[in-house]
Amino acid sequence: MIYKANMTIFEKHLRGFITEMPRVGRRPQFTQLDPNRTAYELLQHLRPGDNVALLSRYPSTLKIYKDVMEERGFQVRIIEGQTGEEDFCFLMKTKKELIGQYASTFVKWAGVLSTTVRKVTLYKFDAFNGIRGEGKPRFNDDYLNKTFQFPSFS
Repeated sequence: MIYKANMTIFEKHLRGFITEMPRVGRRPQFTQLDPNRTAYELLQHLRPGDNVALLSRYPSTLKIYKDVMEERGFQVRIIEGQTGEEDFCFLMKTKKELIGQYASTFVKWAGVLSTTVRKVTLYKFDAFNGIRGEGKPRFNDDYLNKTFQFPSFS
C-alpha cells in the first residue's frame, strides 16, 4: 500500500487498553488518558483546524475520542481497515508529531524507526513511574533524545 504523506498531520495512536486489557485487580498497569484529558491536556498545544489521525487496533473505541477532538475544532479522521503492518508503516510516515502511550512498543518503535517524524510524545502516568525500572529513557543518539518526549500525567 502506498501512503500519501503530503499532509502535515498529528498521529495519535490509541492502544485500546480498556478493550484489550480490562482492569484486573486494584491497580491496572496499562491505561490511557480518557477522551477529555486527551483533547484538552495532551493535545493542548494544537489549534482548531489542526489535522489529527487516530489509529487503534480497535477502531470502535476511537469514536468518543474523535467526537471530543472535533468539539475542540480539530479535523479528525479514524484510520481503519488496514493490517497491523500497514498501521505500523502509517505511524512511521508521520511528519509532524506521533503521540502514544509509553507502554506501547508498537508506537515507540514506529517513532524510533521513522525517518520523517519531528516529534514523538510517549506519555505515562505518575503512578507507574519507577515500575519495572521505567524512568525517562535515554538513547545513544542525540537526534532521538531531542525528538522524544515523555510527559507524565497524574
